[in-house]
Amino acid sequence: MTIGESLERIKRIYKQQQTHAAPSEVVAQALGYTTINGASKGVIATLKQYGLLEGSGDGLRVSDQSVSILGLANEVVRIYRSNLEFLNAEPGAETELAEIHRDVPKSEALRPAPEEFRRPCA
Repeated sequence: MTIGESLERIKRIYKQQQTHAAPSEVVAQALGYTTINGASKGVIATLKQYGLLEGSGDGLRVSDQSVSILGLANEVVRIYRSNLEFLNAEPGAETELAEIHRDVPKSEALRPAPEEFRRPCA
């Protein structure tokens, strides 16, 4: 498997699990396998060898290196900021979105929207 193919596969896992640890079976399912078998074990081993997937407790997680390479965290922060800008005038929107996006780095995501994006409260 090429590094490009590996990056595409790690995106699938990230889309489902983000950086949360998950059992091997869940990771295999995110990769499109129905169960752990020789093929899924080979793909998981390759992802681990490239440093894109790592052990975490009893499970596996997308590595910080993967997130950095793919810029996945930046995309999550961009979406979160966009949501905040859109809902800025809604009372309690920040709290609700913070719960929905609880894995987003708070120092980056919870900055107030620039003045030009704020809507007046009705």
